[in-house]
Amino acid sequence: MPRPFPPSPYLPYTVRVEREALTGWLVERAQALGATAAGVAAVTPMDPTPLQAWLDAGYAAEMAFLQRHLPLRADLRAVLPGARSVLCVALPYPAPGADPLIGAVARYARGEDYHCVVGRLLHALWAELRARVPGEGRVLVDSGPLPERELARRAGLGWVGRHGCLITPAGTRVVLGELLTTIALAPTAAVSGDCGACRRCLDACPTGALVAPGVVDARRCLSYLTVEHRGDIPAAFHAAMGTRLFGCDACQDACPHNPTPEALPYPARDAIAALLTLDDDALRSRFRHTSLLRAKPAGLRRNAGIVLENWQ
Repeated sequence: MPRPFPPSPYLPYTVRVEREALTGWLVERAQALGATAAGVAAVTPMDPTPLQAWLDAGYAAEMAFLQRHLPLRADLRAVLPGARSVLCVALPYPAPGADPLIGAVARYARGEDYHCVVGRLLHALWAELRARVPGEGRVLVDSGPLPERELARRAGLGWVGRHGCLITPAGTRVVLGELLTTIALAPTAAVSGDCGACRRCLDACPTGALVAPGVVDARRCLSYLTVEHRGDIPAAFHAAMGTRLFGCDACQDACPHNPTPEALPYPARDAIAALLTLDDDALRSRFRHTSLLRAKPAGLRRNAGIVLENWQ
């Protein structure tokens, strides 16, 4: 078991300045490589109570791994022994391609798989940092038991809105990634904000999945149902899917912190129907290097069938 966190003595001036300079350089390098925002949070214990209450309410649907990962999320030194700092980055959604399905896919998944895009940036940063300072590190892009939004908030990248998304100076249409390291970096200042009286996202959700400000019931969320859920999607949500093949942007499109979404071509019905004719290997080849394979071939065919059902 990790040892208790030691008390934090005042750092000598020279050490503090060195850490601040290292953090400043790292943030600048992240931005030069394409991050819209970057910052550092210290590795400290996190209160698991809010997440446990969300899990106890059943809002996690079938994501049982969140319960299993709870101890790791509460103490990141269980993820990387000796971890002291987390570099958090936010990148804009990958540039969309010209696929005829583009209008049926959530914006974050319209280009190259964001895991690859963010991972390349973080691995490049880690190589540069390790060349300057010895230490251990681990790159995580939506692939480990890290409370990403809370860490990003603590690092000063933004604050969490009523839709549960991180609101950065560039809006909510960003993907997140982290570099967890044993290297001691100077934390950047957290920011705060609130949505005031705005409830556009709550009103825009087509299934009522936003059950309270910042609280998402995954059992009703089209992003969860079309991507993470395995098996049949309850018939009660079929009509709300409309032409959504993968994911949902309704709450983010309604958020006033985002620019008005650009008009996109309506998804081609023939392109949707063609998915039903492809076997697993063909679907894997078709969507290689994209996020759509997160839904698995069976999920993509299931979603395509519902979209065609709504077309009639």
